[in-house]
Amino acid sequence: MSALLASLLFAGVDAGPRPHPVDASARPAAYTFTTGELLTDDSVEPAPPAEAPPGPPDRLRTPGGSLDLPVGAYSDCSGRAEVPREGAAIDTCLDGRLYFIGHNPGPFAGLLVMGVGSQITYYDGHGIAHAWRIVQTRTWSRWAGSPPLASADVVAQFQTCITLDGNWVEILDAVPI
Repeated sequence: MSALLASLLFAGVDAGPRPHPVDASARPAAYTFTTGELLTDDSVEPAPPAEAPPGPPDRLRTPGGSLDLPVGAYSDCSGRAEVPREGAAIDTCLDGRLYFIGHNPGPFAGLLVMGVGSQITYYDGHGIAHAWRIVQTRTWSRWAGSPPLASADVVAQFQTCITLDGNWVEILDAVPI
């Protein structure tokens, strides 16, 4: 019998239907493995969005690149210690918001081109992004004490000098986006 089957195959006689190649573009989206049932686009759940990778820790950035600075801490509540010159610092002596300070002329000069509606992102020590929008800018005398918040929604303030003696500063208030 096997000799007969072999002679039929070699003679070009077809022993049954052969599978046809399937055009990959014509394939349905997915099949279940257990039943072979076709899953429609409506029944296929999309994969959850991938979590954004953490950003660089302790960094302050603006979309246009006017700021891209490391962030440290400033903890001299007397205000006599020099503010770090290589980036920004969070003044740990002020409660109720993150209070960023930095030099102008220097790394915080980019604040002076930011206005209401500008965006700024702070990457905390874990690289988690905190995106904010500027809601108010104003000139303030450092001798007038801490500037009040523009609104109860303000979570961050930014301060940089506008005079070389540091007596007059620019303050920007920011709320979460």
